[in-house]
Amino acid sequence: MSAQFEALIFLAEGFEEIEAITPIDLLRRAGIKVTSVGLDRGQITAAQGTRHLADITFQELPSDIQPAIIILPGGNLGTENLFQSEKLKSLLYRQIQDGRWVAAICAAPTILARHGLLRADTLITCYPSTSHWVPAAHYSPTKRVVVSPPFITSQGPGTSMEWSLEIIRQLRGQATAEEIQRGVIAQICA
Repeated sequence: MSAQFEALIFLAEGFEEIEAITPIDLLRRAGIKVTSVGLDRGQITAAQGTRHLADITFQELPSDIQPAIIILPGGNLGTENLFQSEKLKSLLYRQIQDGRWVAAICAAPTILARHGLLRADTLITCYPSTSHWVPAAHYSPTKRVVVSPPFITSQGPGTSMEWSLEIIRQLRGQATAEEIQRGVIAQICA
C-alpha cells in the first residue's frame, strides 16, 4: 500500500460538507495521509452550496490503488452521484474483497447495500430516512456509529465527529483517537 494513498475520500457534486471536511481534518491531525478524490474535474459544489477542489480526480488514481480506507460522505445528491459511478463500484468491490476498510455516513451507506456489498453478518447504520435501501437484518437504527468490519458507518452530519474519531481508532488505535478528541475538545454523545 502506498502511504501516498492511505485514505481516500470521494467527493461528488452534492456531497455533505460536514461529513467530508470533518474526517479530512481529524484524520490529518492524526497523521493519516488523506487524499480527496473528485469524481470529475474542476470545482465541486457541495450540498449547502460551498465550492471545493479535490486533491486529485478519479482519472488520476493509479489502477492498482490499495488504500487502507475509502471514505464516502453523504448528502442525497452526492450519494446518488457516487452510486452511479461504475469506477467507484469496482474500487469498492476490490477494497472489500481485499479486507480493507470502507467508511460511509448519512445516505452513503446505502451505496453498500444497493451494490450488494453487505455480508450476511454485516450491520450498518445510515440517515434514518434512507434506511429503506438497507435490508432490515443489516440496519442498526439506534447506534450513531457502527463498526462491522470492513465497514464503519454513521448516521449523519451530527455524528461526523464520532465517526471520524472511530476511523482514527481503527487505523491508529485508541490512544491516538483520544489524543485527537482532547485536542479538538470534542464531547461525544453516548
